[in-house]
Amino acid sequence: RMKEPERLLIDMAALRIADKSVKPLEEQGDLESRRVWEPVASKMRQGKFAEASRTKRAIEENQRTLAAGRKERGEAFVPALFKPDYSASGRPELLDNAPINM
Repeated sequence: RMKEPERLLIDMAALRIADKSVKPLEEQGDLESRRVWEPVASKMRQGKFAEASRTKRAIEENQRTLAAGRKERGEAFVPALFKPDYSASGRPELLDNAPINM
């Protein structure tokens, strides 16, 4: 089989880094991503990868438990930030009343 020639999909050097504005962790809600995953990121920055992995598994298990509880009670998951269906572009769209981090 012939090797396909390499082709550039995205020229990362030509892209600029987007500015971000995020609330401090202590001002974020309990389920906001940065707050939820900060313990994992912190362990990784410290080089404690086994601890990071255990923490990640605990977070994921807690999320599964919450989902199972909603299912048992017959409650639908209601997103706080994004519309449940993706747009035609394939990108998530913010809800009109989303309490975004700004």
